[in-house]
Amino acid sequence: MHKLFLPLLVIVGSLFVFPSQAQTLHLLEQRAQGNTETNFPQPQLLPQSAVAWSIPIGLIATGTVLLNRLGWFDLNLSVRDHLQYRKYRARYVDDALQFAPMAGAIGLDLYEAGQHKNWRPFLESTSSIALMVVLVHSIKFLHIELRPDNSTWNSFPSGHTATAFVGAELLRQKLPANYWYIGAIGYAAAATTAYLRIYHNRHWLGDTLAGAGIGILSAWVGTTLTRMYFQKNSFN
Repeated sequence: MHKLFLPLLVIVGSLFVFPSQAQTLHLLEQRAQGNTETNFPQPQLLPQSAVAWSIPIGLIATGTVLLNRLGWFDLNLSVRDHLQYRKYRARYVDDALQFAPMAGAIGLDLYEAGQHKNWRPFLESTSSIALMVVLVHSIKFLHIELRPDNSTWNSFPSGHTATAFVGAELLRQKLPANYWYIGAIGYAAAATTAYLRIYHNRHWLGDTLAGAGIGILSAWVGTTLTRMYFQKNSFN
């Protein structure tokens, strides 16, 4: 099964390689270098690289074309059958694990707010999370896909996966480059959440791919819009 998720991990892993505006340095690194002032990145956080943009857009597009009701591919069914789903193994791990990357990102935000009365990073994170929630549930409301356990028609996209990936991308953005491995752990937790959603028969592969793309995209857009708003209104 790990081979099925290897392309996803390779594609998302490229986020740690591209030197785009999506990678920001944490303020603690600035202070360690003798800069005690709060220096925010320029508001243009959205990647300028077409390759970077292809990551979330490609994930969403792939998840969409895999919809069972379209009947173009049977990969969703093949993946579920390959997993040999076992109902009672680690049943609720994904319910908790989805919040682990987000907890790391919010923890850094609250530390910055407590130490330096700087709430902007926290607002960037909350706006990104809010955007993700709106996007996911707006699509779910359309009742596009039946869950693999036949419970409801809100399978697409995976909310657990979107939650995990928006948190993983927010965490990656806030870390210094030399702490890349912490961001990698966040993405590993997000990928594991996606895997477990399929394993527990709650989502199809396409649901999780689309959820991952929505999560990453929400982190980029939410953070960018918040920074632009603060700069426009000259908030310190």
